[in-house]
Amino acid sequence: MTQELKDHKLDLIVWPETSLPGGISQSPSLTREIQATAAGLHTPILIGSVAQEGDHYYNSAFLIGADGQMLGRYDKIHLVPFGEYYL
Repeated sequence: MTQELKDHKLDLIVWPETSLPGGISQSPSLTREIQATAAGLHTPILIGSVAQEGDHYYNSAFLIGADGQMLGRYDKIHLVPFGEYYL
């Protein structure tokens, strides 16, 4: 669906929260593919994914720049009771 946007000049493409199967660090080939897509479209992509640091997991958002570089990560601060929690 993202590739279908190639004929549009967009400021940002936003994917849903936890749109990747598994965590972003668990799928480097998929991450590279998304980076290539952002670079090919010359448009930043904001994706939701689980991030893992050691034994801790975070509900995070990652920004991939229009050049395909990973620009940053934001970890959700206020988790939904009974649905999200830090391990």
